[in-house]
Amino acid sequence: MPRRTEQAGAGPMAPAGLDALVSFRRVEKTYDGRVNVVQSLDLDIQRGEFLTLLGPSGSGKTTTLMMLAGFEVPTGGEILLDGRSLASVPAHKRSMGMVFQNYALFPHMTVADNLAYPLRRRGMPKPEIAAAVQRAIAMVKLTGLEQRYPAQLSGGQQQRVAVARALIFQPALVLMDEPLGALDKNLREQMQLELKHLHAQLGATIVYVTHDQSEALTMSNRVAVFHEGIIQQLASPEEIYERPLNSFVANFIGENNALPGRIEGTSAGTCQVRLDTGESLQALRINPGPDGRTLVSIRPERMRLASDPTDGANQLMATVRETIYFGDHLRLHAEVGRTPVMLKLPLAQAADLSPGSAVILAVEPEHCRALDPKG
Repeated sequence: MPRRTEQAGAGPMAPAGLDALVSFRRVEKTYDGRVNVVQSLDLDIQRGEFLTLLGPSGSGKTTTLMMLAGFEVPTGGEILLDGRSLASVPAHKRSMGMVFQNYALFPHMTVADNLAYPLRRRGMPKPEIAAAVQRAIAMVKLTGLEQRYPAQLSGGQQQRVAVARALIFQPALVLMDEPLGALDKNLREQMQLELKHLHAQLGATIVYVTHDQSEALTMSNRVAVFHEGIIQQLASPEEIYERPLNSFVANFIGENNALPGRIEGTSAGTCQVRLDTGESLQALRINPGPDGRTLVSIRPERMRLASDPTDGANQLMATVRETIYFGDHLRLHAEVGRTPVMLKLPLAQAADLSPGSAVILAVEPEHCRALDPKG
């Protein structure tokens, strides 16, 4: 079981000037009475923010969303919306917009009728419905497609209809469960930006579930990284990527070099680490293991080739294994001892990096984070 890391990020990392719309208070969920899928969750979702619940399959992120939506009942704890408990409020009365991965559009209804449906259910007068539908269609750039059926739309167009339907009755809270998962890479990236722009335009509170790191980093105000039912870190995308609190977050978010070693000394938030290869480096002391064992986390873009023996506070001898051309940069795969590492380098440095050649890698201590190997 992973250790609970500080969820204090929910306070200081919250967007300035916003208050909590949703609060989870010691919420738990088990399906078999033995294993908690969600473990004692405390989480405030700020009004107007875009919060992404990120994690691998089975981490508890979707269960958390389904409990908020009312499709799952917490085993323990309480969920509050605007300070009021949702315990006795059924899903259909929670007035939340929902977008699913399969879009859940009515196949026998046109685009216009799909959008009008939630407004009819709320008893809105027909003239107001017609005006709202036209505004929603224009908002998601589907003007002219009002009378088409879902089967006559592309995947991206269907996704836009699903988003528009979730937003058309102006809910305070919109829940999205892997809504871009069925789209191809280019369309997915385009829709990420469109969702981000819609959020900025409308100011709704969005809770978004995904296992895709790029989605989380691209769109969110804050990201909650889940693992085995526990939020491992809750912070801004930049904080999550640049300053992971534990080895799970470091390895799950983006690409990461993890060098095993043991701490030999500490001083004012830094530590001296003797790597298993025998080399020594300085790192920030974040949360190394209780026995002194550690993984030094270094992002690939923070490592470079040393231009001379005095370049960089930390230097590591490495052996080149291969180079891979990525168009705008070169990826160098090497080994420090037997530990694989990867660097992202400018194309100009491709010369003389033949397999088997020796190189010196340099990295500043502030980009090295000593973490617990067990997460």
